[in-house]
Amino acid sequence: MTSTAAVASGICARAGAVLLAACTVVSLTACGSPGDDAGSGGTPSGAEAVGGDFKRQDLLVSAVCSPGSGGGGLLQVDGWNPRNWRHEAHAEFSLPNTVKIDRAEDSGSQTVTGLADLCAPDPLGDAPISPDNTSALVRIRSVFDRDFTRVAVVVQDRATGATHVGYVDRSGKLTDLTGPDQGFGLTPHERNAVFAPDGDSVWFTYFEGEGTSFGTGHIASRAVAGDHRLTNQWSGDFYPDLPLNVLGSPARGVLADSVHVTPDGRRMIAWAEGLDNNVLDTPTQSGMPADETAKNARFIHCDEVVGWTDNHTLLCGNSTSNFYTVDTTARGEDLPDNRPAGASDPLLPENDHENLGEVISPDGQRFVFVSSQGEAKDLYVAATKPGSTPQKIERTGDLAVLGPGAVMIDWR
Repeated sequence: MTSTAAVASGICARAGAVLLAACTVVSLTACGSPGDDAGSGGTPSGAEAVGGDFKRQDLLVSAVCSPGSGGGGLLQVDGWNPRNWRHEAHAEFSLPNTVKIDRAEDSGSQTVTGLADLCAPDPLGDAPISPDNTSALVRIRSVFDRDFTRVAVVVQDRATGATHVGYVDRSGKLTDLTGPDQGFGLTPHERNAVFAPDGDSVWFTYFEGEGTSFGTGHIASRAVAGDHRLTNQWSGDFYPDLPLNVLGSPARGVLADSVHVTPDGRRMIAWAEGLDNNVLDTPTQSGMPADETAKNARFIHCDEVVGWTDNHTLLCGNSTSNFYTVDTTARGEDLPDNRPAGASDPLLPENDHENLGEVISPDGQRFVFVSSQGEAKDLYVAATKPGSTPQKIERTGDLAVLGPGAVMIDWR
């Protein structure tokens, strides 16, 4: 496996990938100490001394993947202090070449996983395709446990076609939760592995046969401890290209895309086939939400959901390269610029950039976005109130090493 410094150097050298990260509204030009020289593109200054603990508040978490030439790859996860951008935590996961990271649309394998969003190589090059929507960021976060000690994976037996679920820890050890095939019988085809919020189990989907379109499937889980026996959580008809999300406590598996849950966990916005009203009460049971099962549902037009700033206000992006918030309790006619009732004025000044929303601060007052103009891609932080003046994030000090393939996946 390549060294961390070499991997990071290669990441920093790639052009055209989207850099996604987060920060606070401060000038970062001088946030590093005079001795912080990361110009070589290696690991962050002092990375070897940084502890592996990812604290659960006042921390931003980035992830980057360097795919291996024969499969697998190296995942690097880093924790950053949002007040001064000091590097506070670091973890690495060496993925064996048996770990499945290809994209569903490329392989027809019905694999919908954050590892594909983060690690699948660009068909036209060696670099991963940088996620270009917030749905991908949600999927990436879901493959890690709460403290970033393990990453959920799908393991493929290329000889038999079997796929198992398991996890890789920071030492690079792969634990296959499915276990060896049980002799002559049904070949396991377990997919879409994600961690439950408490980290005690890996959840996944499977079909009884090798269906490639809408059909009967299952949501199931395997505990990390004990005998890892398969526990069925739900069975029914669903589209296999829908991501699996595991929400709350007790955990529920929800098959839907663009899932963002309110801070109190009671409401969510999501997309699924047959779900026209996209803001609804968080389901109390596992399954695929639909209009007939959704509770207190209504439709909110939001081109790109960045997340919730509070328990009733969405942060949305639109096709005019701006952002606005929406009070989802408001009623009335749509506003100009294709904004729904309850929408604020645009948050940013008028511009001609392509802006992608990133993570939102825990207090809902700030958010980070990446702004593209031609080949230039820069990070900005702005307030979630109209009239905000975006502050450009300078990649200096510890942050200088954060390469263009990195994505921010958590702001605690």
